[in-house]
This record gives sequence, structure tokens and C-alpha cells, in this order.
Amino acid sequence: MSGYKVIIVGGYPPPFGGITVHIQRLASILSKHYDVKVIDFYGTSTAGGIDQGAIELIRLRSNTLRNAISALKELCGGHGIVHVHVSSGGNLLRMLCFLIARVSKKLVLTIHSGSFTARLSEKSLLGKSLLRWILQWFDRIVVVNPEQQEALKSLGVLSNKVVIIPAYLKATVEHPPGIAPKIKEMRSRNQVMLISSGLGLPHYGYHVILQALSGVLQDKKVALILALYNTYDRTYLNELTRLAAMLRHVEYVLLEDSQPEEFNYILAQCDAYIRATTIDGDSVAVREALQHGLNVLCSDCVARPTGTTLFSLTSGGSLSKALEATSVSQRRVQSQHDNAKELLSIYESIKGVL
Repeated sequence: MSGYKVIIVGGYPPPFGGITVHIQRLASILSKHYDVKVIDFYGTSTAGGIDQGAIELIRLRSNTLRNAISALKELCGGHGIVHVHVSSGGNLLRMLCFLIARVSKKLVLTIHSGSFTARLSEKSLLGKSLLRWILQWFDRIVVVNPEQQEALKSLGVLSNKVVIIPAYLKATVEHPPGIAPKIKEMRSRNQVMLISSGLGLPHYGYHVILQALSGVLQDKKVALILALYNTYDRTYLNELTRLAAMLRHVEYVLLEDSQPEEFNYILAQCDAYIRATTIDGDSVAVREALQHGLNVLCSDCVARPTGTTLFSLTSGGSLSKALEATSVSQRRVQSQHDNAKELLSIYESIKGVL
């Protein structure tokens, strides 16, 4: 560790959302090279049961006043890099607050959510002008797909500041988690195991999966696992339970707030991962599923990684046909590029001009 300071701003640790998985892995990688601190807006527990290692964590929702003062000291004092992670970039005030760090530090921003493009188009002229003014202060802006890059270009952000780096950072499951026996039993009962994941909200399209299953794979025992986290529309989830109860050949399991190690283990035991979202960024789960060798079925709402099977949400039967084909397909590992080097190169490039 060099003693050079890097402050990551975002949720930590998981499972407060997909971004937190990326931040956890990024912080672990960076801690081997820099003095890493994480300023967390979302969590309230002390560590979430996860070993932080060499990472110092400041939670703004625990001991708010004291930790807010600590965060300000970190942001304002000394040289270094502040890396802000946002979902759709809708909270302009929060992004604006961290411009105070610009006095002595370099700023990096990562935009993760696919909803960024849609929300940007909905902003007023004043809102777009304010966002453009804020973004000009960042030394680098990392986006996870070409749609986000084009949206920033249309906003007038300098293209040499923007780089596309998918959020995937490689991880391994070192020990089977406590849920392993339950998953093995499920595997023994079912010929096909399917999994999907994300927030517990309608735009993740879990109902589309259940509707597709109503007409296919009826000659097989099928397990469908939904690994959800952070945000739950209970009315929607009740409707999913109702739909699942009508499928006699489907064993339906809903998991809430699984730790990343648990999810990674469960994912590896399944035959196919399904991503039926209407909007998306660059799903870490999609790339992890490809890495494990699963058949991966994705809606065509955004560009998807090589190796995925695309289906249309507007074309009736598209997912059903994909599921039929998947049921006879062999697993094939499709190695995913670990983007750690690309992210480290950004730090090194702007570090040299402090």
C-alpha cells in the first residue's frame, strides 16, 4: 500500500444494491495499492458481517453528526482521489456536495444504472444545465454501456473525460455458504434450475419469466429462484407468488438480501440466468453467470455481453422459445474480462497530474 488516499463514496457493504457488490470488490482491489476509505450513505450496521480488511468505513446514517464531520475532514484534507458511485445520477445535491473535495483532490464518477439515460431525457433545460456544470468538475466519468456514453455526449460532456468500463470485477467462492445444503436438495428435486436477481420491482420483469413458464418445460420439474435485494414492492411480490402457485411444475423460491458469496454459490448451481429488465446498466450478475457457464437469457433493452441469448419483451413467446432451447443446451464457460486493470489505470493516469 502506497499511502496515497482514495475515498470511495457509495453503498457498502452489500446487499444494499448491485452497486455495493462492485464497490466491495473495488475497495478490496484498491486497498492493495492505496489507503482506501469508504463513505457509505445507505448502511446502518457496523460491518454487515463482512470483513473490511484494510478498508476504513464511515457510515453517514450511523452517528450521523460525528461521521459527517469525519467525512468532511476526509474529503477536504490532503491530496488524493474521490470516486463517487451513483445509480442514475438523479441526486444532484449529493453530487454537488462532493465538489468540495475538488479543492485538493481529483474526482472520478461512475454511473451504474441503465435508467440514467431515460432520466436525463426527462430533465428540464435547467436540470440538464446544472448536471452538465456538475459533471465538468469530474476528471473522469466511468459509464458501463454505450447508451450512457451517448447520453453524456448529447449533454455536452467532453468525450475525453468519459470511458466505458463494465462493472464486472471477478470474485471467487472460497467456501460453500450455509445455504448450500438447501440448494443441493433443490437441485436433486428438479431437472432444470433457473435464477434471476435484482431489486424487487416490476421493471425487473420477474412476472415475464413466470408467464413464459406457464407454457413451456411442463414435462420437467423446474426450480425458479428470485434473489432479490434492497427494495421491495410487496404488492408486486404477492402477485408473483400468485402466478407461481398456478405453475404445478415450478418450485418457486424467493430469497431476500442474500450476501454476494451466497448468491455466487447459488448462481453456480443453476442451469440458466434470466434478465428480463426493461431498463438496465451492465449487470454484474449477467457476467458472473456467463463466467460460471450458465445459459444466460437477457432482454434486448440494452447492449448485452457476448454469449447471451437475447429475447424481446414486446414479442410474444420470445422468452418461452429461448427457455425451450436452453433446456437442451449444454453449459459452456464464457470467461469474462476482469476490469480491475482498466480502473487502476484511471487512478494512475489522474494521480500523475495532481
